[in-house]
Amino acid sequence: MKKVLSIVIAVIILCISMALPTMASTKSVQPRYNNTSNTTTSFNIDDDGKATATIGYTGYNGVTTGATITTKIQMKVITIWVDLDGASWVDEVEGHSFITEHEYQVKMKLTKYRLVYEYEIRGTGGTSDVISGTLEERH
Repeated sequence: MKKVLSIVIAVIILCISMALPTMASTKSVQPRYNNTSNTTTSFNIDDDGKATATIGYTGYNGVTTGATITTKIQMKVITIWVDLDGASWVDEVEGHSFITEHEYQVKMKLTKYRLVYEYEIRGTGGTSDVISGTLEERH
């Protein structure tokens, strides 16, 4: 009787443990770049419609030689993104660090806007690092 009871308890414990969610180990993996320590990109539209794009990077002293940073602001029209006239910039930079802001006055409220950016960061650490993405805001 004790043996049967022990088996039943073991089966119950096994079933309960299988039903509980498992805690997976998660690790944040940061890509390693040849010439770039980090980039700083932000996009904000204030209540008056002033859009501010902040872009910058930090490389490695003695390794990073410069960058080409391309940014533009787009507006969503129904389902497509449209480039805005006068809202695109190309920064040609020398050195291992850089930060700047670009401003643009948006006109339409209740509209989605996005910043499209691409960094090409050069240096002696290997091939150029290409880092790109988008950030969205609503005005």
